[in-house]
Amino acid sequence: MNDVTFTVSDERQTELRDEAIADAVIKAKADAVSVAHAMDVQIVGPVEISTTGSQLSPYRMYLDYETSYQMEVPVAEMGAGPQIQPGDVTVSAQVTVVYEFR
Repeated sequence: MNDVTFTVSDERQTELRDEAIADAVIKAKADAVSVAHAMDVQIVGPVEISTTGSQLSPYRMYLDYETSYQMEVPVAEMGAGPQIQPGDVTVSAQVTVVYEFR
């Protein structure tokens, strides 16, 4: 065994993608409000909204030990298994919102 990969189900990926898109839209609106305030204009509303994709980054741990499954070694003599370190599975999304100001 060379590596272990942790990921989430397709259903959970969809849920996380939807949450990432919602968060991105909230941040885009907050940015637009800041720009409008700084420029002393009002936001009319969004003119164009698009998503340019989303990305799932599974957590992959590469194991750094040598193992030969062809050797006949009793399990008791093999010692402890590899240490699995915690990591994150990340889902990200990018949203582009073009606002009209007046």
